[in-house]
Amino acid sequence: MAQDAVQKYSEYDHHHPSITLENVHESWDNLRGQCPVGRSDAYGGMWVVTGFPEANEIFHKPEIFSSTPLIIPPFPQAMKMIPVEIDPPDHARYRALVAAPFSPRRGERYEEPLRVIVNQLTDEFMEPGACVIYETLAIPSPTLMGRTMLGLANADAKLFEEWTHKIIHMSATEMEV
Repeated sequence: MAQDAVQKYSEYDHHHPSITLENVHESWDNLRGQCPVGRSDAYGGMWVVTGFPEANEIFHKPEIFSSTPLIIPPFPQAMKMIPVEIDPPDHARYRALVAAPFSPRRGERYEEPLRVIVNQLTDEFMEPGACVIYETLAIPSPTLMGRTMLGLANADAKLFEEWTHKIIHMSATEMEV
């Protein structure tokens, strides 16, 4: 695949190194211009949906479109990823179990810790005066907030970030991780 934007659905692979922040939107626009749904040859074949109305319909018709596997290529474990790969009505029961920690009321408790995290991350690029916002802020923020919510020590932040990256990102392409 060339370093430029993807031109055909059959070539689309969201994990391929040629898909970058610089060309991903152009790639999606190219594909959407052909049709809102297409089939990629990656990972033994997968559907790629680039149209909002089509994606919205898919998300609202679980009796037709399953959430399993949600991640392509699938995670290497045999069990489904709960709750994201569980279809209704079971999904609602699993989601209810984790709803309280993510409620708006509980979220208010994390306003100040999140402010501290964002201030620390922005302090790192204030002196140089520039950064890649995705790498500097968007990637570490969720992991650092997760560490805060789990009550892990600041000293464990880097290790937790590495584990999170391995579980979520590297296991999709490097099964031995």
